[in-house]
Amino acid sequence: MSDKTYSLNRLTANRATLHFTILPNLSFMLTGYPLPAIMLPPANQSSPFFDMGHSGDKLEFEELEVEFLVSEYLKEWLELFDWMNNLANPHEYNPIDNLSTSATMFIYSSHNQPFLEITFEDVIPTMLGGLNFTEAIGETYEIKSNASFRYRVYSIKKLKDDI
Repeated sequence: MSDKTYSLNRLTANRATLHFTILPNLSFMLTGYPLPAIMLPPANQSSPFFDMGHSGDKLEFEELEVEFLVSEYLKEWLELFDWMNNLANPHEYNPIDNLSTSATMFIYSSHNQPFLEITFEDVIPTMLGGLNFTEAIGETYEIKSNASFRYRVYSIKKLKDDI
């Protein structure tokens, strides 16, 4: 009999937050947050007879794509909007050097306790979704938006020793 105890709780996708170093006063409440895929494509060694596949040496990461709740005065959405405008600087040609930042995503357990810290390095926004305002729905609903980010690498840190 094993002396290891495993949690019988299943991972739930009920809560995660995202924090950017460049936006220290904001915490994005995520409603959709797939952990990006990581790929290690094989390196091929060619020969006259066949290509031999070897373990790759360069990791590739999918973009970070998130869906987040928008607060009443659009604070999160406007911060991302301003960040993207500062990167592109559409009003005058005065490029801003390196506005990339790090970002940290916390994933919470079924007991609402953070158990994973995922850190993304050299993050830049690549897409900010629009906002869908409508009066066609009779009830009040929370507005969500989505955003995509490129980054160099991410790392995962366990916040609890027993996982």
